[in-house]
Amino acid sequence: MQVTAEELRDWTRDFYNVLMEPNGSSLLDLFSSTIAKQPNHHFQRVLMEVRDALMAGHSLSGAMSQHPDVFNATYITIIRYGEIYGEVDLTLQRFLERPEDMQPRCQVRPPQ
Repeated sequence: MQVTAEELRDWTRDFYNVLMEPNGSSLLDLFSSTIAKQPNHHFQRVLMEVRDALMAGHSLSGAMSQHPDVFNATYITIIRYGEIYGEVDLTLQRFLERPEDMQPRCQVRPPQ
């Protein structure tokens, strides 16, 4: 089963909303709180694997990059940018406001 663009947007919105709640929880706790709400079981398993990688000390972008079938390179890049500049919430907000900006502009074909 695949994860649709709409499911990724919905999850991103949910994750953004819990990040914006001023409750002092850790990123890991906030991330974990979004997993049970996910109706797509494949996506739920992916999110659990991302959570496990976070628990093992990986960055969020590093953990997500282990699942390129769900989180494309553009998505990973914006998360990495947010991590570097301490603005994950702002990068998620931009994705939610203008998802077309987060789509790859072109596709590179492998040499034939």
